[in-house]
Amino acid sequence: MKKRIYAIVLGVLCSFHWLSAQVVESKKPARFKMHRVLQSETIYGISKKYEIETDELIRFNDFLNTEVLDINMILRIPVFEEKEQVSAVVNVPSGFINYKVKKKEDIDAIALKFSVKKEDILKYNPRAVRKTLKAKQLLKIPVYKEKSTAIAVNQGDLNTYEVKQGDTRWSIAYSYQISLDSLSRLNPQLPENSSSLSVGAVLSVPSNSLEIKELEYANQEEYAESTIEEEEETAFVYDDSFLFYEVHPKETIYGIVQSLNIDMISLYRLNPKIKEGLSSGMILKIPKPLGFSRTVREGLISPEFCLLDSIQVGSSHELLFMLPFRLDRVDSLDAEMAQKEIEKRTDMKTSLSFYSGALMAIDSLQSYGVFVTHETFDTELDRGRVRAYLQLADLSRFDAVVGPLQSGIIEEISRSTSLATVPFVFPLSAPVENTYSDNVLFSITDPSEIREEMIAQLLRVKEEESVLIITDSSEDGQAKRDLQFAFPEAKVTEITDESSLDLEEFRLNQIDSTRVNWVFLETSKPSLASGVTSILNSINSEENRIIQLFTTKYASRVFESQSISFEHLSNLKFVYPSVYNTPESESEFSKRYLNRYGFFPNAYAARGFDLVFDLVLRMAYDKDILTSTSLIDEKEYTYSKFNYDLSSSQRGYINHSFYLMQYTNLERNRINENYLRNNLPRWTQDSINPLEIGVGDPQ
Repeated sequence: MKKRIYAIVLGVLCSFHWLSAQVVESKKPARFKMHRVLQSETIYGISKKYEIETDELIRFNDFLNTEVLDINMILRIPVFEEKEQVSAVVNVPSGFINYKVKKKEDIDAIALKFSVKKEDILKYNPRAVRKTLKAKQLLKIPVYKEKSTAIAVNQGDLNTYEVKQGDTRWSIAYSYQISLDSLSRLNPQLPENSSSLSVGAVLSVPSNSLEIKELEYANQEEYAESTIEEEEETAFVYDDSFLFYEVHPKETIYGIVQSLNIDMISLYRLNPKIKEGLSSGMILKIPKPLGFSRTVREGLISPEFCLLDSIQVGSSHELLFMLPFRLDRVDSLDAEMAQKEIEKRTDMKTSLSFYSGALMAIDSLQSYGVFVTHETFDTELDRGRVRAYLQLADLSRFDAVVGPLQSGIIEEISRSTSLATVPFVFPLSAPVENTYSDNVLFSITDPSEIREEMIAQLLRVKEEESVLIITDSSEDGQAKRDLQFAFPEAKVTEITDESSLDLEEFRLNQIDSTRVNWVFLETSKPSLASGVTSILNSINSEENRIIQLFTTKYASRVFESQSISFEHLSNLKFVYPSVYNTPESESEFSKRYLNRYGFFPNAYAARGFDLVFDLVLRMAYDKDILTSTSLIDEKEYTYSKFNYDLSSSQRGYINHSFYLMQYTNLERNRINENYLRNNLPRWTQDSINPLEIGVGDPQ
């Protein structure tokens, strides 16, 4: 087994060096586009379409060995940096200003700020041609001899506004129909590195929006004088049922409606001034859509961007995997015994599965022009061994450490100053309450956060259902307390002995036969889960579904135990949270995994691929992952999604993403709040007579 792992590592490193050499020999693309092959398309035709040479197309798609292409084949199209265009009449700048890009700024906003043309900035900053600028990116802003003719706003044209509780920059900008940049220019005392406001602070605001519009478009050729009707001033009230959205350059009302999945009539009703047209930087108020998944920071919807289009092609990164491979327990000379040992040990099986997916991610990243070298350290589940390694080894050369699996070692990381700048990504550990360093990233969402969000979604869709909470005495009781707080009318049954489970007791005393019953089963005991689901299934039926089963415990594998009937869970339409989407055997990843290893991937292998792929892409976007990772919106892959943010209550970065899953028709599928609203069982007058429920033999 040891030789096998080292052989895989050697193969990955060899392919890395070969691809690196190929890239160095030729010009590097700035980024890649994806092209799906249509019927009758050829390599030559696609090359002409994108104005590249055929050998360049083949070089970045090395699987192409024939002129005949398969329909729906995905090709990577290299996009090279545009060459500087020299015009006949050159307007030479008198100098340059070095400007550091702020968060969420785009080329249009910066051009407006310095009263220069967007084309002039792009001319002297060819890398800025890419779709999204990075925070702290340095730009050369040309300065011309002509004086700016910007129209200033006189103090007499301004009013003052006192910040109230709940106000944000976005809400104030919306109230006065101005951009965030305009609000900042009118109030230079506001800190640049924070969007928060102090209650009682006095801000300068326009008496009407016309003056500000003139200020924004001063010295711009495309500005056309227009009038804005004054509206009766109304009090602004903000609540969490609304969000704010900043209009980006060239956006249309139709595009905003489609991308945010909102109603156009509501958009016009909340923002009457958009009838006059949109302008870059305008703040819109929108109703919060059901199941909204975009990242929201202090009420403002974060802009979306394609991470793959924003990476630094040709970048290289070094990872360290600290996992319990337990090679000390494996005889590499006896394959049969090694296989038996792996099947017997959960820690070994989990680590090897995760690592196998990670290796595939490293291979895939190479095809995007991002190169990864890595080393492995076998923790052997020995805390002392890990502690000694952290004290003696020089980890500063690694861009990130993936592992270890045990969260107990976080204390050691917290105490070590030499490890303070090295990001540690805990792949399979949820956040812990102990104090830990800011350089720790937890990829598993906090169980309490998952439970709170799941309960919140259910509260929004609940109608007249009866609620029953079933727990066992070994649980810590937090899930029960949270559910009782959310559903104060709920019945609570605490079971101490599985042998005490009684069908008639449930039918007569626990289940409300006049309504649909929401049953929350919170347990870590497979035997209890098996007994309860069997009883509930005997009461439920496809014709008369009066029981809907839930659990808020995502981490427990109790419901995957062989003692629990898959059919029972499916009949009960069992809903549960999970950080994993279900691996599909027909997915491209599963097929590639099968081809490489000879069997289909499990959830840990899928997690290994998604986590490492996402982690390295973030580093390829900005090497300082601890700074950049919280600025990147939620990114979803085939089986996982990640949305890290710096914890406010503890320390470190925590992933806030998870899935809602449901057993239906003997399958597990992801669902959302809209699905819950429309597909949960509801009691109707056409239901079977409730008095007949429970009559007859168990199914």
